[in-house]
This record gives sequence, C-alpha cells and structure tokens, in this order.
Amino acid sequence: MRFDSAHKQLVVLARAQFGAFNRRQACNAGFTNSRLRRAVRNGELHQPLPNVFVMAVSGPSWKQSLMVATLADGVASHRAAAALHGLDGFPPGIVEVSLPREVHSQLPTAIRHRWSYSDEKDVVLVDGIRTTCVERTLAQLGSVVSPDRVEQGLDSALGKGASLHEIEETVRRLMRPGPTGVGVLKRILDDPDRNEELPDSWFERVLARSLVNEGLPRPILQHRLR
Repeated sequence: MRFDSAHKQLVVLARAQFGAFNRRQACNAGFTNSRLRRAVRNGELHQPLPNVFVMAVSGPSWKQSLMVATLADGVASHRAAAALHGLDGFPPGIVEVSLPREVHSQLPTAIRHRWSYSDEKDVVLVDGIRTTCVERTLAQLGSVVSPDRVEQGLDSALGKGASLHEIEETVRRLMRPGPTGVGVLKRILDDPDRNEELPDSWFERVLARSLVNEGLPRPILQHRLR
C-alpha cells in the first residue's frame, strides 16, 4: 500500500478501531475502491465483509470481531454487550450482535439477532464499539440466558452505578409479546425478594436464598456494625 497521507490517516483510524474500517471511512480518507481492491489482492488488507476491511498486520481479537460487525451497521448486544459493560458472569469471547431488519450482512462467526424497536439512546460506545446500553442489554439477556444469569447481570450493573429507574423505564418501553427477554427482567424486578440491600456478590445472593429455602430466617445483607 502506498504510504501517503491517505494511508497515514487510515492507519490512525484503524488503530483506534482494532484494525478495522469500512468502505465509507476509507473513502473519506482518500482511498478509491480500486486502491482497496488492490490492497486486498496484495494481502495488505483482509475483507471479512463486502464493505468492511481489516489491516493484515493487526492480529485478530474478540473486540476486532465485534468492531467488524458494528462497521456493517450492527451493534454489539446480548452477552457480548454484557461483557463489554463488564457485568459479572459474562466474560469476553462471544461475538453476538444485532442487525437492522433491512441489513443482510453475512457474519459467519457471530450470533446474529434482528434489531428492532431501536432508539438512539439504546446505543452507546464502549471502547469505540457500538453497543447496546446497559439497560437494553439487561432487557435482552433473558432471551439467551437463564433468569439467574440475568439477575446476576442486574446486580452487577446496579453495583456499578446503573440507575434502577432507567432500567425500569426501559422495561416499560420495550415490553411487548414475544421472546424478547424483557419479560424475564420484569419478573426479576417485580420479585419481592429484590426489596433488600444489594449484595456484594452473586454468591452472597445465592447463599441468602439458599438459607431461606432451608427454612432459616432471611439474613440481613450488609448489616452495619456500630
């Protein structure tokens, strides 16, 4: 690839996006389609999707895979979004994205969902990756994981400072028939056992419920010693 100002601009952009960029961004940097095709033929660029490219010198990574998907008009969602938000119980690794109904990009390495009922406030940038906000992420998780894992994510999000009011508002806004996962989160929020002090960890919540299930008094979480 000829090392000129367009190349320099594209390298800087790619470094900020885990080695990936799309055709529109390349065009804005001064790259023509013929130059992109030549770079792909020469092995300087990989082309995982028709309009998305990856610098050959950049090593593959989980975040790069998510970036490739979002550059194709997708958004990191569900378990991938939970991992990006750092929620307990959701380690990095899974590539899970939501795509608009009118987009038909092929992402063979990703778990794909259809993106509907979208609102701009549902999308945030995490490390430069378009990601569902933590409230919408929690609302979607119930469609792919167990209620216990949704609650673990909820506890983690609240512990990190997420607003319970915003989560409840998101549930009301997105609630509708169908396997969207919102109903799972609503049942958790409506559970009277939630009217207690937020535990320090998921293990603490599981232990407290186990004690109650065995007929012991409900423990007081985070009891202050004076």
